[in-house]
Amino acid sequence: MKERPLVSFVMAVYNEEKNPYLLKVLNNLVKQNYKPLEIIIVNDASTDKTLNIIKKFSKIHKNIK
Repeated sequence: MKERPLVSFVMAVYNEEKNPYLLKVLNNLVKQNYKPLEIIIVNDASTDKTLNIIKKFSKIHKNIK
């Protein structure tokens, strides 16, 4: 069986705590059937709790970095 190529999804975020965009995108990405998939989130020095949201998701889903 042929090995599937790794797909990387890179997303930059900044102060997304109150914006439902971050949670909506993360929930949709982790539901994807395609494997292997890595999700790279770049937190651009957010001053709210965006980093906490990212850390919470990355503990549950090991493909989030």
